[in-house]
Amino acid sequence: KVNGDVMTNNHFVLNFRAERTILIKHNYYRYLEPSKIGSAGWVYFSSMAENSMPFHRKLAAHLKRNSQIKMGFNPGTFQLKLGAAKLREIYRRTHVLFINREEAQKILSAKGGPASGGKTSNVKLLFRGLHKLGPEIVAITDGPAGAYASDGQSQYFMPKYPDPKPPFERTGCGDAFSTGFMAALIHGLPVTDALRWAPINSMSVVQYTGAAELFKKSP
Repeated sequence: KVNGDVMTNNHFVLNFRAERTILIKHNYYRYLEPSKIGSAGWVYFSSMAENSMPFHRKLAAHLKRNSQIKMGFNPGTFQLKLGAAKLREIYRRTHVLFINREEAQKILSAKGGPASGGKTSNVKLLFRGLHKLGPEIVAITDGPAGAYASDGQSQYFMPKYPDPKPPFERTGCGDAFSTGFMAALIHGLPVTDALRWAPINSMSVVQYTGAAELFKKSP
């Protein structure tokens, strides 16, 4: 929903070689009613401001009423800060959860998170704890070390896709991974194929600053 009278969010990106730290200032917006989503097949849900708990509750209620909707959830800074307890219904309605290894530890060790896995970097334990929250599929990225995925029965690892040249800037890499992964699922492909698609999309983003260059190169 466009809020024409409100300033945009501000993101200050501090780059050091290919790595970055992002300082975020969210503005407060009037959000679209989740019921407007209707009976969409898929929803991708990500970063929102810290005043958005009412929206989260409404979204969870809509997903409960429309169980055919599959949601990909990539929590942002404030959603991670809220903790697993406050977002219990969101995690319960999530079909596929996208996080990095450090975020997985933060979710599980926060108050209200599952007891298993919070203090460990062991991926198997992290998967076990995150599945307890409700997601059917969990994807955990680990930067240049690769990525992992679990469907609750089997766990998989995929190394990063070879960069055609040294990465320039990694902002947006996680979103690119998530959307590449979800695109494969939307096409009816299994988790193993989704884990192949995702790092290719990530690789395409780290070669430039932002996604503008990719749009320029699109047919």
